[in-house]
Amino acid sequence: MFQTAGSRNEVGFVNGLERRGFTVPKSVSEKLANARDAFATNVTFNILQSESEIHVVDDGEAMTMLKLLNMFDSGRENHGNDKSMGVSGCGGLHANYQLSKNDLEQPRTTHVFTKHKDGDYLKATVPWNEIYRDKKYDGKIRIVPMTTEEIQRFIAERGNRPDATGTTFIFP
Repeated sequence: MFQTAGSRNEVGFVNGLERRGFTVPKSVSEKLANARDAFATNVTFNILQSESEIHVVDDGEAMTMLKLLNMFDSGRENHGNDKSMGVSGCGGLHANYQLSKNDLEQPRTTHVFTKHKDGDYLKATVPWNEIYRDKKYDGKIRIVPMTTEEIQRFIAERGNRPDATGTTFIFP
């Protein structure tokens, strides 16, 4: 007779977002490493005072729907067969969570906009405030097609090239 084991405690996972040692500088480094892994040649940090947002814009390969889903799958091996800075799919989550925080260390909702050459214009909304408050991560991230206005902004952030690809992270 034997017993099987192996699971993930969701409350422990969410609480761990606070305890992984991710600082703002380390989180920014993670964003740069992720852009490099996506073969970006340019990464821009746009601080939009009028909208109280920071946009991290890259021109990398970006993500298809599957890759975007995988980005939010904690612990997923994302780069097992290629040379990259990332391996386990944890760094990006922790960095995004840390960069979502306001001056009072409260997490807030963030957005991810991405366009792969073989994919659609996609938007993910990540309600970090709800995730941390409710201690529930699974199934909380909403992925939808970008609106026409969001597509226009996405293209404008990349020099008005309609064939542009990349990813934009928006932090409040």
